[in-house]
Amino acid sequence: MKDDHTLDYVLESLSNWVDTHHKAKALYEKLMHHSYKNEEDFARALSAEEAHFLSDVLSEEINYAEQAGDKVRLGQLNDMYEQLY
Repeated sequence: MKDDHTLDYVLESLSNWVDTHHKAKALYEKLMHHSYKNEEDFARALSAEEAHFLSDVLSEEINYAEQAGDKVRLGQLNDMYEQLY
């Protein structure tokens, strides 16, 4: 069984946005201060607005991971993105 660090990658991705987007900071805090079992659990805890914002952030971060050739990061972020829909 592979190690699942999806939420760690989501947290790290959100940290890139907290200084410029208050919604990113709120999601970052939500993820830091609550214990979610996995990305599905976290996705269920999001409002529609939060999910939409996270989707936008993940699209940017997935594109960056793809450009950088970081397949592990790409896979982990895609796992979270898929849970939003």
